[in-house]
Formats: sequence, structure tokens, C-alpha cells
Amino acid sequence: MKVTKTKPDSLTILLVDDEPKVINGLERNLSIIEDGWDINVAYSGKDALELLEDEPVDIIVSDLRMPEMDGAQFLERAKSQNPQSIRFILSGYADQDLMLKATGVAHRYLTKPCDSQELIDAIRQVYETRNLMANDKIVRYVNDTGELHADNKPLQQILDLTNDPESDLDEVAKLIESQPTVHASILHVANTAFFGAGGQVETVNEAMQTLGLEFVRSLAILELSKSRLELPPQLMTLAETVLNHCVETSQFAHQMKPLLENANMLQTLSSLSLLHDLGKLVFLINEKEDYAALWEQSAAQKIPLWKLEQEAYGCDHAGIGAYLFDLWGLPEALIRGVAWHHKPLKVVNENFCPVSLLHMANYGAHAIRDIPQYCSGNLDSILAERFSISPHFHNELN
Repeated sequence: MKVTKTKPDSLTILLVDDEPKVINGLERNLSIIEDGWDINVAYSGKDALELLEDEPVDIIVSDLRMPEMDGAQFLERAKSQNPQSIRFILSGYADQDLMLKATGVAHRYLTKPCDSQELIDAIRQVYETRNLMANDKIVRYVNDTGELHADNKPLQQILDLTNDPESDLDEVAKLIESQPTVHASILHVANTAFFGAGGQVETVNEAMQTLGLEFVRSLAILELSKSRLELPPQLMTLAETVLNHCVETSQFAHQMKPLLENANMLQTLSSLSLLHDLGKLVFLINEKEDYAALWEQSAAQKIPLWKLEQEAYGCDHAGIGAYLFDLWGLPEALIRGVAWHHKPLKVVNENFCPVSLLHMANYGAHAIRDIPQYCSGNLDSILAERFSISPHFHNELN
């Protein structure tokens, strides 16, 4: 996942589409708007692979529906041939089968016809996130943390099943039911008042229907992460605080439903909320009492914990969590949301998105339940002004 450039101001981009009118329009507009971007084009997957043999690229933007070799097939081969590239899918069809085939090979999906500025914004967002995760200190922390790594067999099995578009939901349910603590946690959350089930959810299959597969997967990750921790009592208390806050943030996210544009965004926000602070567990495992002391300093001096992490360790829990989830193969939206939830203005646009909403949910959950162990930080004032959000919106939602 090594990124060679530090800024997305000089990128090599390969556009792949069998429609010359579409590709020529994008090429012309990208070249005009973004000076310094080197644009290459190919009118088939075969031609694109030949180009990649001669010169690797930073960004690949491919149409989904193409003759002979579709976009999913092309990107699968491009991923193997040019693994460091960032891969985008453009789709103008509601073709579920092709979209499922593209799962795991594309970092971002955009709808055709795609506005040039939308594509530019997407490229910059994904590239910013990839550069954040290229921090050598983040890589070292994650690689040295065996407890949360993807070699945890039950965790890896859940990730493999939920990332496989051909997997059966009954298989996922059966695997979750084989882990008693995960099974119990999912049923417990599914039956809370926040999710409107009112004690009617009795099976994992029903939980997936109520909460969505993405959310259930995130709950399973949270519970399995907890079960793998081997920490002394004092540090385990801090770990419990992290995990409880993740669940509470997810619950607060459901109170934000009136602000959301669609139900799918609510599911994504719920999953993000469950996962956003797991990077703190990596610090706890590696830095132990030193990290606990940082919590005390954060609380005493009212300095956001993530800022102290950057000063002390050269990275923060948001970047660590994003890198960890990238290794696990989680969707780009989750990785990006976790990476920037403290600094949303780095990647947000003019509309509500998972990053801005997670920033708000994290702030709201802290604000309604003051956590004395550390300082989380304030609601970003520029973001609040942009979206006309009151600093007290958490109280107004109750």
C-alpha cells in the first residue's frame, strides 16, 4: 500500500472506457482543471493492461460495463499487476451482478455520468487517506499488534465471508453463532430501544435484517477485538471505556436520522461509529501505562487525546484504525471516515457525508455522556457553520 507522492498535485491517471465520447470529455476536463495531472486513456480492459505493463499509474478510473472484459475483470487483473494504484469504478447501470463482482477490487464507486469536479474531489479524498496511512509509525504499530491483527481466525473468517459477494447470509449467521460472546452482543444491541426492535429479535438472521449486514459485521469485529485483549485490570478498564463509547456513538448516530439523506447512509454511519476508536486499543496494547498517562494528561489539560497521540507517537488512533481496516479489506467509506473523523475538513464536500456525520456523532456521544478519562475535542466550527449545525445540536436531538 506504499504511496510514492505526498500530495495529489502530480498524479498519473488512467481512464478506461469503451465510449470515446465519455472518456475524451473526462480527459479534457481533468487536464484543464488539474494542471500537473498526467492523463492516459484506454478504450478496453485489454489495452489498459498493456499500458500498465509499461508504466504503473497512481489512479485507475474504469467503466464497469465494457465488452469482452468488464470493469470488474479488468480491475481484478490491474490490482494484481499494479497493486499500489487506487482504483475507481464508474457505473451507469443498476447492474447488481457486476457491482458484486467489483467488490474488493475498487476503492471507490461513482455513478455515470460523472461530473469532472466530483471525480477530482473523490480522487483527492482517497489519495489523502492513502497518504495518511503511509506513515511508517502507523505501519509499525499495527504490524506489532498481534491481538488485533487479521490472523485472528474467527475475525478473518467473518471478514472473508462478509466481503464475499457470493456468500450466503446463513453462512454468516452460522459463523457468528459459533462465537457465543459475539452472538450475545449482536442480539443485545439489536433488541435495544435505539434500534426499534423492542425485544423482538431472536436470531442472528433477524438481527441482520434489522441492523444490516454491514452493521452486524462491525459489531462482530468490535466484540472479537475485545475478546482478544490481554491487558491488566487498569488498562482493561480503559479498553472497556473505548468499546462502550463506540457503541454509544452508534446509538447516538441513530438519533441523527433526521439529518441523513437516506437509510444506507445511516447503516454506514452506524458501522463507522462502532469502529472509529479501535485504534486506541492498538495504543493500549503497545504503550500500556504510558498511554494511560496520556489519557490523564488529556483530561487534566483539556487537550484532545488525538493531538497528544500525534505529539507523543507521531500518529493518532484514527490513522491506525484506518490502516488496520484497510488491511482487513473493509470498504473505502469506512476507512476514510475513521481516518478523518477528527479533521473532517480535509475530505468533506458540500453535502453531508460519512466523514462529517461521524465527526458529529463522535462529538455528540461525548457531549451527552461526559467521559472524564480524556478530552475528545470540540465540534469543528467551520463544519458546523457550513451545515448550519448548532454547537448544541446533541441536546436538540434528544
